[in-house]
Amino acid sequence: MRGDMRVSTGRRMAGVFAGSAVRKVATTSVVLIVTIVAALWMAGLALALTPPPPDATGAAQGSTATTGPAGKIPDVRIPGISSSDFTDSDVCGECHTEIYKEWQGSMHRNYENPAFTWANAQAAKDTKGLTKDLCVACHTPIGAISGETKGGDTGLSALAKKGVSCDFCHVIDKVNPDWPGNASFHVAPGLVKRAQLKDAISPKHKTAYSKLHTEADFCGMCHNLSHPLSGVTLEQTYTEWKKSDYAKKGVTCQECHMPPKKGRAAKQGPVRPKRYTHSFVGANYRFANEKLAVEDLRKAAKLDMTLSQKEATAGSPLRVTIKVMNVGAGHYLPTGLAELREMWLEVVAKDKAGNELFRDKREYGTVLEDATGRHDKTVPVWKAVKVYRDTRVPPNGSLEENFDFDLKTQAVGYVTVDARLWYRSLPVSFTKAAGLAEAKPVEMTRAADRVTMTVPWWSRLFGGAIGGAIWIPEVLAVVVGVLLLAVIIVAVRGRMKKGRA
Repeated sequence: MRGDMRVSTGRRMAGVFAGSAVRKVATTSVVLIVTIVAALWMAGLALALTPPPPDATGAAQGSTATTGPAGKIPDVRIPGISSSDFTDSDVCGECHTEIYKEWQGSMHRNYENPAFTWANAQAAKDTKGLTKDLCVACHTPIGAISGETKGGDTGLSALAKKGVSCDFCHVIDKVNPDWPGNASFHVAPGLVKRAQLKDAISPKHKTAYSKLHTEADFCGMCHNLSHPLSGVTLEQTYTEWKKSDYAKKGVTCQECHMPPKKGRAAKQGPVRPKRYTHSFVGANYRFANEKLAVEDLRKAAKLDMTLSQKEATAGSPLRVTIKVMNVGAGHYLPTGLAELREMWLEVVAKDKAGNELFRDKREYGTVLEDATGRHDKTVPVWKAVKVYRDTRVPPNGSLEENFDFDLKTQAVGYVTVDARLWYRSLPVSFTKAAGLAEAKPVEMTRAADRVTMTVPWWSRLFGGAIGGAIWIPEVLAVVVGVLLLAVIIVAVRGRMKKGRA
């Protein structure tokens, strides 16, 4: 009897201990599962809230411009020379008909464009007249050489107001070989007209072959500009070309900005297989050759887009990588007085319903800094002491930009990512200050791609907002696992009870 009681007591004790063990296992399992769920929750939340790492391949920041010769403002005046010593371009046009028409529509002819005249007057005012001989030396060289610019615009002859005219360029006989720039030209006015042709004959004037007229150095005398006091390089188009692959391959400025074609240099001359055009097309579409300038801008750059994933669920992160490539310019994009040029990359993402999910942009250009430490697009070139930032695209080079955002959409179908590269020849701050109409931006190039959206029913059920911070499929898997474990525990306990019975 006592033996049976001991056996029965032992069984009850064993059942108690077994039940206790099962409960401990179950409790431990539940705690472990809750911990895992909490960890997943926090990890997802942290991932959603953590900002993306900074781009290692983005545009260069804080670069310093090369410096040109600092010192006094160059004086190009030639004693005893007046504007009447130069041939008027209208006279040139009597024989060089096609060339004359091309030049008439160019920026070289456009000295009196309101953007330049306003800036020139403002610079002279701010510097108490220090700059009045600097800018005009290249914008109206005959006026500067003859001394007519000393009286301001009111003292200019009709020929000087025609800007960079035919005779000025074709009587240049040399340029500063050490550093072309800041109007480093030398002219020899007279009957001898110089150009690239070795067999030219004219009934009106003498001709001379000039190798200089085929070289980029010829353009560099005005398309390199350094601050005459601080030495900061404000425009370095020639230097940019000189350091590029274009220079190494012998592709000069003239090949792109005076593209040759078959034709006559003069109406009575022979048809030549290579006659240089004189439209001097650049990116300044605002005041001259808008159609040709826009065409050139659209040849200059390309965009390449890569998406981190082509199929995604609502709330998942997407990285858009854009490579901005300079494929058609032998200098930086933008170039010239780059602080007065605006180029920017804009990326926009929209779902199938047209809802905008993301918009951001990157800007390319230079920002100047003045003596007070101010650095923004409103710092004028004449007050610059250094280049604060340079984010331009080098010739035959590229910059890579990354854009990160979450696909917060419930629209089934796709998300379209659209990238566009824009250009504006004058910033809004400049046109506003000068009282000019705002320059309309030009789309240089674009790229687009799609992400196919697969939106699970549970994401739609919970409104999608949770999916950005919690990994819903993973959480559901854990919940199912908990339920299965609970079923197993119940089944084990049931078997143990039957064993005791």
